[in-house]
Amino acid sequence: MSSTQAIRERLREAGASFAANDNIAEYLLPGDIDVIQEVEQHVQAVLEALVIDTSRDHNTKATAKRVARMYVREVFAGRFEPAPEITGFPNASGLNELYTLGPIAVRSTCSHHLVPMTGRMWVGVMPGEKVIGISKLVRVANWIMSRPHIQEEAAVMLADELERRIQPKGLAVIVRAQHQCMIWRGVRGTDTIMITNIMRGQDIAQRIYGTDQGSTVTYLSTKTYGHEIGLSTTFRQWRALSHCRLLHGYSLSFRFEFEADTLDDKNWVVDFGGLKELKAILEHTFDHKTVVAADDPELEWFHEAARRGVADIVVLPAVGCEKFAEHVYGIASKWLLTERLAPRCRLASVEVKEHGANSAIYRGTSRAAGQRDL
Repeated sequence: MSSTQAIRERLREAGASFAANDNIAEYLLPGDIDVIQEVEQHVQAVLEALVIDTSRDHNTKATAKRVARMYVREVFAGRFEPAPEITGFPNASGLNELYTLGPIAVRSTCSHHLVPMTGRMWVGVMPGEKVIGISKLVRVANWIMSRPHIQEEAAVMLADELERRIQPKGLAVIVRAQHQCMIWRGVRGTDTIMITNIMRGQDIAQRIYGTDQGSTVTYLSTKTYGHEIGLSTTFRQWRALSHCRLLHGYSLSFRFEFEADTLDDKNWVVDFGGLKELKAILEHTFDHKTVVAADDPELEWFHEAARRGVADIVVLPAVGCEKFAEHVYGIASKWLLTERLAPRCRLASVEVKEHGANSAIYRGTSRAAGQRDL
């Protein structure tokens, strides 16, 4: 029986879970961590299945060994190493104020594709009877994140671990991360960031956001249709005194922020694969369109341009990034209802970018609407 098979049998006999994001350190015997050689053999088999000649390719000759060591000793170390020790001290001063630590680097792995998930996180603590050094928060966060995850579960797991260890009156965990499974492959959305918020305990959300979320766990997820997809739009703000009164155009970018208190059966706030119709709505309104305000005094001129076939016009109540964001927010919110995703999933905000320097955000009336960017 191989080393890893022996470990599996031991875990099964103990009735222990060994999912990708579980820690199995308490079930390992001395020497078990030295399974690197066995992992190396399997990685080598993958390289051979990909028809890579590692015997003569100097770049991949030692790749199997490097990858095996990386997985066991570094990026998945949180599965095999015991939890870091945390020394607590009595809250002798009776501290009752929120303190936050961040940004803490997020370095984790998508459990679906085993590619990096990186970003930043913040931890907020309202102490109970015990306080700990802030460096210990970082150690626990690194230990939790150093294993394959989906972001939603990682944030909850970290909150659970901290709550168990330090028993605070209030706790917040905020994670903002990019997923290479969406950037390097798949939809290849280079600007997409997923945000996960965990709020627990004594008026913690009120202190952070100025909103009353109580102890509700709120998940945030973002979807971006970036400049690269080519939503080329021409418009003018006819009331402007500057050159903005003239026709000008941009490849607009749209960023949607969705929120939910509970996840769907796939552990998602919203299924990004199901947003094709939302993208089609954007294309219908903004892709190679000339968007005109309904009260533009030159509206008839634009209609004539459309009749002559030199412009494809869309008439909206008002134009500009702010009004585009408001318009799209209204359409997208109705779409969520139509698709029966609401009320579980809500649209928190829509951001429209002209380019890297100029953008506008429309926030709805949902609880996340009061959130400030961290």
